[in-house]
Amino acid sequence: MLNNLVNKFRSVYRNEFIRNVLTLMTGTALGQGLALLLSPVLTRLFTPKDFSAFEQYALLLSVFTVVITGRYEFAILHPTNREDARHIAALAMRTAVKICVVMLVLLIIFPGAIANYLHQDELKWWLWTLPIALFAIALFNTTNFWFSREKDYRVAATSKMLYSFTGEPIKIAAGWFQTGTAGLIGGTVLGHLVAAWYSWKKFVISEAKKLSGLDPQKLRDLAKEHSAYPRYAVWGGILNNLAQWAHVAIFTLFYGEKAIIPIGMIALSRRIFFNPLGILSTSYGQVFYQKISEITSPVELRNFYLKNLFRFLIFSAMLVVGVQLLPDQSLGIIFGEEWTDALPYLKNSLLLVCIEFCDWHLVIYLLQTSIAMAHVGCRYLSFPHCDSSILVCPCNWTR
Repeated sequence: MLNNLVNKFRSVYRNEFIRNVLTLMTGTALGQGLALLLSPVLTRLFTPKDFSAFEQYALLLSVFTVVITGRYEFAILHPTNREDARHIAALAMRTAVKICVVMLVLLIIFPGAIANYLHQDELKWWLWTLPIALFAIALFNTTNFWFSREKDYRVAATSKMLYSFTGEPIKIAAGWFQTGTAGLIGGTVLGHLVAAWYSWKKFVISEAKKLSGLDPQKLRDLAKEHSAYPRYAVWGGILNNLAQWAHVAIFTLFYGEKAIIPIGMIALSRRIFFNPLGILSTSYGQVFYQKISEITSPVELRNFYLKNLFRFLIFSAMLVVGVQLLPDQSLGIIFGEEWTDALPYLKNSLLLVCIEFCDWHLVIYLLQTSIAMAHVGCRYLSFPHCDSSILVCPCNWTR
């Protein structure tokens, strides 16, 4: 019987798709494992108000992450010609540089406007770090799609691990010195910078030409050929991220400063459940997208998508049921008494986050089948089932 199990494991691991997924998941699991392990420490060093301000910063980071490269990094997987892929990578990074420069200028000139709307005055001193973090994310995403093309997922796995192994200890140290929200932001930015540095270092080794010596005409031709990504994929991504983060803007709009603590409670839910789900989905999707880029048969493509969707649905159902069975005081015991009230927010919003977790691969499937408008339509449909906490969380706060 043991031999049968060993043989079955070996046969599964020989599957290239599964092997690549496991490679990426290893780095993801180690990074997220550290983040989860240190969460009870962070929640005792930072207050719900600190996490609330960081959640608002993370909203801006999440939305602009989709815009920063025009989604051209997805197109790196398409060309059979390596030189074309290199030009697309350069196109993505040139787009990122232009947007980051404009954003940096605007945030230096008008930092108070956003901070005042969010009712977080201290944020105005740190919004200038957004373009820095966004550039690092753009570099990380672009180089890792390059390595996905090469079927070398070890770089992405190591980068994801370095992000957490750099950022989380910095947050702990900053919290010890009572730096408040600045510590959470600083750890996040430095984590992204280290992950991007490592990815770029590996890219330079892999590609001797780097991103220099480019043909301007080829850049224009490739930008036109893959224009569906900035025209449709960007908007779909923005809608997807807004669906996940709408509670920050809506709570702030309707409840002002009274929304700060509930936003902090949801921030804990995001840290311990939603972020790991998102990273898991992204890691799996990176291999998934590379794999379906090689599939030419519509029937095979559909069957491959449905097979993977079934896996995600089973995993999500088990997660939702498990969280619903948690005792009322469980989060307070683990993360500190201040966080006891976070459990209702987690229970009420997890189902809808799991729906987003499962339908990400539908988006990739639709892009691969060139149904670009359907891709955007799927993201519009995200809004009716997004952020159920806005309507059903037992809020004991009023305007």
